[in-house]
Amino acid sequence: MKIELAIILLVAALLLASGCTSTTPSAAPATSSPAPQPGAANTAIPGMTGVWQGPADGYSQHVYGHYPNIVFNITTQQGQVFVGKKEYQKADGMTYYENLTGIVTPSGDIYAADNQGGIQFGKLTGPNAMVLNYLEEGPDTKALVLQLTRKP
Repeated sequence: MKIELAIILLVAALLLASGCTSTTPSAAPATSSPAPQPGAANTAIPGMTGVWQGPADGYSQHVYGHYPNIVFNITTQQGQVFVGKKEYQKADGMTYYENLTGIVTPSGDIYAADNQGGIQFGKLTGPNAMVLNYLEEGPDTKALVLQLTRKP
């Protein structure tokens, strides 16, 4: 039940953030608006591709801790939507990878989900820096704050 509620809240946030709240488009075409210029629609959307790396602090695997090396490798972006992989180490010393999909709003708000049922939300704090809050439910609940910077 918690997963369904989290998914519903994430979808609602994504719809509100992306401006998809209108019902049916108007039947009358707009006549006074100039035609959009190629590339103009994406100028306000922050670019997310690249390797983002940094620490996380919080609660994971039943303990509070500091996790020094979280990596988001965002490989593609179309408009507001981005896709990539998340990389991290667990207490067993092994490196784990998860698929990552998300959106970024023109104002820099970030909403993302991974294939383990985790949800990230946060904000770009600069062109190459972000702060994300990570939540995951289940037997090994997690709550982390990630501070990532884009590698040059």
